[in-house]
Amino acid sequence: MKDERRDRMLERAIAGLPERKPDDGLWGAIEAELETPEKKNQKFTWRKVMSAAAVLVLLVSVLLIVRQPGKGVSYHEEVVLNWSEQNSTLATEDFDEFLEIECQELRVVCEDEVFQQLVFQLEQVSVEVTDLNNIMEATGRDEMLVKAQGKLEQESARLKKEIVKFLKG
Repeated sequence: MKDERRDRMLERAIAGLPERKPDDGLWGAIEAELETPEKKNQKFTWRKVMSAAAVLVLLVSVLLIVRQPGKGVSYHEEVVLNWSEQNSTLATEDFDEFLEIECQELRVVCEDEVFQQLVFQLEQVSVEVTDLNNIMEATGRDEMLVKAQGKLEQESARLKKEIVKFLKG
């Protein structure tokens, strides 16, 4: 009984409420808010799909490149432990003789400051090679010393090449 009475009171209260119609602009704003999450989810979904596709393409590309037989790149460094000091000395003496002959003919070029700097650098590298050779004779041909010796020889060759370019230039 109490429930019936309460229901009747509630019906009368509802019937006594005034009816109001919201503005058309209000419904438009509400609809826009309702559509926004769907658009965000849709963009978010497309981003996920595009990201997944990009990662998939990258993985497939890497796998195809890695699995190609004979198309790899390898690097090998050879350490020569039986290097002869005579080779370096002979090459230096030959180059010194070459410079002497060339500078007799091309005095202006040989007096140039840049040329003189290159020759000075070559002399410094030669001194370092000699010092390193003395260390190697005293302590043995350690792998690190041999690598350093190779780098000095490469620098010497680079400087000699620059000097020859300058002379022929």
